[in-house]
Amino acid sequence: MLDRKLILAFLALGYFFTSLGAPDAFAQQSASFKAVMIYASNVQAKPDPRVAEIAKKMQRVFKFKHYKLTGKGNANIKVPGEGTIVLGSGFRLIVKAKGSENGRVRAQVIWKKGGATLINTQVVMSKNNPAVIGGHSHKSGKMIVTLTLK
Repeated sequence: MLDRKLILAFLALGYFFTSLGAPDAFAQQSASFKAVMIYASNVQAKPDPRVAEIAKKMQRVFKFKHYKLTGKGNANIKVPGEGTIVLGSGFRLIVKAKGSENGRVRAQVIWKKGGATLINTQVVMSKNNPAVIGGHSHKSGKMIVTLTLK
């Protein structure tokens, strides 16, 4: 009788642990993020070949005529975990990777300049599919960041 109860207890524990599911691909691992900061405006300027491809896509959404690369950076961040991507000119992103599911990472992204928070948003990212964060007014245009999970 005791053997039977012990076997049932082990079966119940086995079911419990298998019902939790396999660990996600990013669990306790690092995710690689790439950020590109772009200045968009209607001020006459030479086209910036470094952002030519993405500028075409952004023109449909933001309606600006000129796009210029103003900064970029990378970070490897543990999931869950937090990291900072320095973009230059006092701009930075704080990325708080909260978890992952089905190959996608949920993150809070805080865009800062100096001590000021410009944008605080939530994104769900999949590999090589950039999240566009932007619309922060700057000079006579807007600053836009693309954040990509690599």
